[in-house]
Amino acid sequence: MAGDELKDLLTKKRVLKAQLTKFKEKIDFEKIDKSEGDLIVDKCKELKKKFEDVFDAIYTACDETVIDSYVEEQESILENIDETYLSVVRKFKTSNCSSSKTEVSDSVKLPKLSLPTFTGNINEWITFKDLFNAAVNNNSSLSDSQRLTCLKLSLKYEAFKIIQSIPVSDSNYKIAWNLLEERYSNKREQVFALIKRLMSLQQIQSESTTALLNLVDNINEIIRSLDILKQNVEHFSDTLILYIILQKLDSSSRMWFERQLKKDEIPKLSNLIEFLKDHARTLQHSKPSSNKYQKSYKSTSLLSNFKCVYCNEDHTLQKCSKFLNLHVDQRVGFVKSKHLCFACLSHLHMVKKCKSTSSCKHCQKRHNTLLHIDRNLKVQNQGLSPQAEVFVPSSEPTTSNMVPSTSVCANNLVKEKQNTNVLLCTAVVNILNSKNQLVSARCILDSASQKSYIKRSLVKKLGLNVKNKSISVSCLGAAETIASGEIDFTFTPLFNQKFHVKTSAFLIEKITDNIPTVNLPQSLKDSFSDLLLADPNFHNASEIDVLLGVNVFLSLMKGETIKRDERLPFALSTKLGWVIAGSTAFPVENLQETSVSYLSVNTEELIQSFWELEQIPTSSSFTKEENLCEKHFIENYARNDKGRYSVKLPFKAERQELGDSKEFAFRQFLNLEKKLLKIPNVYQQYKDFMSEYLSLGHMEEVDENSVDVKNEHFYIPHHHVIKESSLTTRVYV
Repeated sequence: MAGDELKDLLTKKRVLKAQLTKFKEKIDFEKIDKSEGDLIVDKCKELKKKFEDVFDAIYTACDETVIDSYVEEQESILENIDETYLSVVRKFKTSNCSSSKTEVSDSVKLPKLSLPTFTGNINEWITFKDLFNAAVNNNSSLSDSQRLTCLKLSLKYEAFKIIQSIPVSDSNYKIAWNLLEERYSNKREQVFALIKRLMSLQQIQSESTTALLNLVDNINEIIRSLDILKQNVEHFSDTLILYIILQKLDSSSRMWFERQLKKDEIPKLSNLIEFLKDHARTLQHSKPSSNKYQKSYKSTSLLSNFKCVYCNEDHTLQKCSKFLNLHVDQRVGFVKSKHLCFACLSHLHMVKKCKSTSSCKHCQKRHNTLLHIDRNLKVQNQGLSPQAEVFVPSSEPTTSNMVPSTSVCANNLVKEKQNTNVLLCTAVVNILNSKNQLVSARCILDSASQKSYIKRSLVKKLGLNVKNKSISVSCLGAAETIASGEIDFTFTPLFNQKFHVKTSAFLIEKITDNIPTVNLPQSLKDSFSDLLLADPNFHNASEIDVLLGVNVFLSLMKGETIKRDERLPFALSTKLGWVIAGSTAFPVENLQETSVSYLSVNTEELIQSFWELEQIPTSSSFTKEENLCEKHFIENYARNDKGRYSVKLPFKAERQELGDSKEFAFRQFLNLEKKLLKIPNVYQQYKDFMSEYLSLGHMEEVDENSVDVKNEHFYIPHHHVIKESSLTTRVYV
């Protein structure tokens, strides 16, 4: 019905455009008199009114995604009418000119401005409101219907949902604006959001001009927003914010600030802000020069300047969070692979030459505490997050045919923030208990599971007979657990008790955490309000009682799928009703994802690595060349103004051993050319690269006649390299 209405409106619009074209063609501005000019003015007003009515109706009937194109078309048409109108008015300008200007100003001409956007983040509301008032609300040439159109174009995601269903009309604009004011102009929530933003500012890890200036900008923005909300930053509030900012500073910047204070002095917030600006300027102008550096002949003094050998960040290996999160045997393996010292983790010497007097805090042996392995072969929890839990099956199998395991298993639960949430297929079913009564249970449909599983607590509530069976369940990372006991049960959909399914499931203590991990907005559910949902509360975080495996999953699927919006998940048709699954882009505050990683360690490998760790390292004697290389490095390394290290290349003195390098290099070049001629596109990229290299001055052409044969000179062969993953230079030399 809406499609037919829109079709009629578009036809009416085309007719009006044809009338406008014919009307303009008949006007001869040089021959018209005053009476004809009045008729033209009246006709312009009539056409303008008709176009306004048609476009207002089109805005109501059309989809929101195409409104922008209609707005541009309306602007062009009305500008055309205004041009004709003004031409006539200027020619017959009289004493009533002021009233004519008033009429011209009433013409609807949308401003060619880039509208601000608002996604529903309360921290952005004040800025958005100021910009929208200046660009739209304070523009007297706009009608309320066009203000509402601009408002809808400016809103995204959750904010757009609030006024999505409001039709475009003059009377509805104030209603829509008041709804947004009611939702986002809550003074208390705005103040708390600003304080939360202040508290969540990231701490600066090391002295940095950019980081300090970004911190100052964020603080000033928050303070200005608090002032707008009449929350003046003074007295205790000043001290509170001062303390919070000090916690965000790196230790060096904080030390310099506190050095200039008197004992027991509580500084002002303005003093700290000024200090940060001055300190940032000081850091900017005190970058190290590439020509001035200090030489050091002690290899141990280089440790503080080198980057982490594991993640290449500016900290030592002992403070590397990624290295600490590794299991102890992974840390040992990394230290061995990089030939690091087992005592101090330095890369400049082995443990036998280490001058460190520290030892392991657990066993007092000659190795670093981070590399300690418990003699009782218990899996260490070092490196696990605070939320980590060790998985222990609640019940062990009693059947004699179970094979004992010789490996130790540990798991690690890590909670991390993410911007999207992924929904899994969930449904609510009614299970028949031992008394033929229906018990409600929430299940998850899992096409990747070979078996079905049910929580032991639900089985006790159902009172069904349990068979004496046990299976080994393999999870991610090949980690295993035991599911002991099996039951047969019958379930029906939530809304159709005539359809029933018989299946079996193995008993397990817990299937998974809450799905979804957090409560999602009610508006997500409203997007599927016209469907009969298998899980009416799929958007709310709650427990899973049953996991239905692939054998049940496939028999329940009907095959129909609905995808309404890129931000919305899929809707899948099943015999239990519609299930909702897939990723959703609805913004959720403090959304977290729980990922589970398992580590399996064979006991024999653990014992072997333990004894290898305890072995005394063999003595390593350096050759004459190796000693010369180490001496060359210590005497010639430097750090440039960009913080990078450079060292002079250690050329050998016996360069004559290269022999006649020209013939070999020329032969290699001919072979390369033959290969490239067979691949024209690669050959062209090779030529482009060499031409660019020559134009940039990275190489220069040498005339063979200008080469002094008395001096040593050598020819170096080259070849092309193809890097498929490169987005810019795919072929280079």
